[in-house]
Amino acid sequence: MTNVPQTASVDAIYCSKCGAANASWRSTCEHCGMALLSPATGAAYDTRPGRPGYLTTYAILTWIGAVIVLVGGLATMVSEGLLGLLGVLSAAVLIVVGLGVWRQREWARISVIVIQGLSILSETISLVTGESTGLFEIAISVGLIIWFARHGEHFH
Repeated sequence: MTNVPQTASVDAIYCSKCGAANASWRSTCEHCGMALLSPATGAAYDTRPGRPGYLTTYAILTWIGAVIVLVGGLATMVSEGLLGLLGVLSAAVLIVVGLGVWRQREWARISVIVIQGLSILSETISLVTGESTGLFEIAISVGLIIWFARHGEHFH
């Protein structure tokens, strides 16, 4: 144990690593940075940020999109067969990715970046061939890639 000044109070939480007294509102030791144990449970405080509203919104919008793709895929299976099956499989992927974003999983963050990258590629091909004017879709995909690439702290 290091020689740490003890400023004990009735509400103090003591660090299990260095023994320093910390205010009861702290989740990490002011002296050494170690996660403090909750006096009520004895477990470390969860210091990860909660799920922000925009991740909740993104997950829900992904699920709504998945339902639309699923309905389209099922309808297309009747006439197009393999193309419809591809739509159904795409819907399944979107449902799983939406669940991963909801649960803030790192693999879901990477999946969103990959899916949006593929979307940019698809929209660019459509623009070049004259089938689409998807500049808005490309801009949204670029924005999503930038956000998900920069905000890994929300995922574990």
